[in-house]
Amino acid sequence: MVAATVAGMPTQGQSDASSDRALQSLEGLLSAASEVSALLGQLEERAAFIRRGRATGLPWHAIVPNEERPLIVEITAQAIALLSSASAEFRRNEARALYQEGLTMDDIAASFLVTRQRVSSLLRREKKTERGRAEEPVN
Repeated sequence: MVAATVAGMPTQGQSDASSDRALQSLEGLLSAASEVSALLGQLEERAAFIRRGRATGLPWHAIVPNEERPLIVEITAQAIALLSSASAEFRRNEARALYQEGLTMDDIAASFLVTRQRVSSLLRREKKTERGRAEEPVN
C-alpha cells in the first residue's frame, strides 16, 4: 500500500508531537469510556434496587436512604465528568493535529460541526503541563 502526501500531511507511519498527543488523548478517551462502562454497571444495580423497592410499594423516602453509595445521581455526575474531560482533551489535540497537517480552521470546523471561532479557541487554548508550564499554542 502506498501512502501519499496531501498538502504537506505526514504520510502513513509518520507523526509529529501533536498527532502523538492526539493518539494519547484518544487512548485516554477510551480509558474513560471503559471507566464509564463500569459506572453504568453500578447504575444498573442501583436502579434494580430502586425498582424492587417500588415494586413492593415502598415510598421513595424509604428507598433512597437505604441505597448504597454512590447514589445514581453521583454515578451519573462522575460518568459525565469523565467523558467530558477526556473528550475535550481529545478534541483539542485532534484539532491541533489536523491543523498542523494543513487543514484550515474552516475545514476542521466543518468536520467537528462547530464554528470556526470554536476551532480557533481549541487551537489557542493553553493547557498546564505536569511541571506547571503552559504548552505552546499552535501558530
